[in-house]
Amino acid sequence: MSLIEVRVTFQTFEAEKAEAKFKVLKILVSAGQHVRKDEALFEIETEKATFDFESPADGAVKEIFLKEDPEQEHPHGTTFCTIEVSP
Repeated sequence: MSLIEVRVTFQTFEAEKAEAKFKVLKILVSAGQHVRKDEALFEIETEKATFDFESPADGAVKEIFLKEDPEQEHPHGTTFCTIEVSP
């Protein structure tokens, strides 16, 4: 099994990526939980929208690096969690 990093990326203009920020509003999974591809992992808020961020693969959440905090901003590309991918 392989381990993947789930990085928070979202659609924005290339020139704005360095300045793009997001906030984690709600975490919908916990470490050790099995998730399916496209299952919502957490809810984020950007300057332009609020949306669920989905799992890129089937597997088990190994570690979560961010916390729910509607005041804390994180830069585009920050790692949210790692997932041990199912075969």
